Amino acid sequence: MATATKKKTAPATKTRVTKKQVIAHRTRASKDFSPVWDGASEWTGDQFTKHFRTSMEYYRLESSVKDLRPKVAEWMESAGYKKDVIGEFRKLKDSRVNSTLCAVAACLVRGMPAVHKGFNQGRDTGAWLRTEIEKSIQAGKDDAEEVATEKDVPAVKKETIQDRLAEKFSETMGEIEGAIDDFVTSGKEVKAFNILSTANVAVQYAPKVVDIIQRRVAEMNELLEGKDGQLLEAYKHLSKRDVKAHIKMYETIINDAMAYKTSKIATRAKPKRKPVPPERQVKGLKFLKEFAELGLKSVNPTEILGMSELWTYNTKTRKLGRFVVAMHGDMVVGQLGVKGSAIIGFDEIKSTCKTLRKPAEQLATFKTQGKPGLRKSMDTIKAVETRLKGRISPETILLRAIK
Repeated sequence: MATATKKKTAPATKTRVTKKQVIAHRTRASKDFSPVWDGASEWTGDQFTKHFRTSMEYYRLESSVKDLRPKVAEWMESAGYKKDVIGEFRKLKDSRVNSTLCAVAACLVRGMPAVHKGFNQGRDTGAWLRTEIEKSIQAGKDDAEEVATEKDVPAVKKETIQDRLAEKFSETMGEIEGAIDDFVTSGKEVKAFNILSTANVAVQYAPKVVDIIQRRVAEMNELLEGKDGQLLEAYKHLSKRDVKAHIKMYETIINDAMAYKTSKIATRAKPKRKPVPPERQVKGLKFLKEFAELGLKSVNPTEILGMSELWTYNTKTRKLGRFVVAMHGDMVVGQLGVKGSAIIGFDEIKSTCKTLRKPAEQLATFKTQGKPGLRKSMDTIKAVETRLKGRISPETILLRAIK
């Protein structure tokens, strides 16, 4: 028996890094390539200007404000700034420190002369830097004052729609309480429905009226039982007849509140829906556009919408179908429509189909007949009548849609 020989794979070669390469890499990484200004005092104006622009571009590309801010603090120390002022600068946000300010400070720390007769018309760069530092520190103070002011000023709560609705309900409930007082003093009828309607209280607050008044009904019923001594003492001025009158009055308020809720919901404006284009309504309908064998062509499916009858012919089963709009006695209660791949709005009992024995002959005069003639021709077809289903198959021709 032959034994399979294993192929020896060559060991992966490792790239060796020499000590010399490591030292060279560390030297490059640690080397400072920041612009130097040795002998800059002796340069011509053009040389100085060119080197200054190169330095600005270097710091813009290679450093961030966060990297260069220590250079500003270093220059401030050398320029004699007090420690508290330097501390204020260190506390500033990066967004309050100019990137040009930082780059100029780095150049000055690296040996750039503050004044050169051939650069910037001999103006003092150090003086410009002092001005910019002062602006940054002042901007930081303004930020701190704004934060302090915002903390001192109490936040004013903005009134919401719910707050306004609750306030209106509270006022309306006060009017109902006033009407109850009038009932107690003069026997005047409490018309809670009118009070709620006049105030146009939000419908969700009607049940709150019921909750409030229901507790009083329960209290009056408990008073009638005569088992609670405290209640008997509190309402000792009321006779049983008065208590029953109070219960009746409270129940009227409850009924008014529920009636108000019902009427409010019934008259609520219904959202207006954007009408769907006819083409979009019928886009899911799958039907046969043309049947060359009998010379039949389907009508545009959009013609079905809003019609009272639709005639169809299934080329596979040879069934002639008649969809009739839904009726209630002699009154039309709907109209034909399309939903997905089905016809909707038809009378499921009166919508029927029959199988044609000789479709070529029986459909010959179909296009020329009127509505009554079509109905009569369906009656003359000697076949079993079955009820139609709403779904239209891909083998079905949409023969005619009649209004």
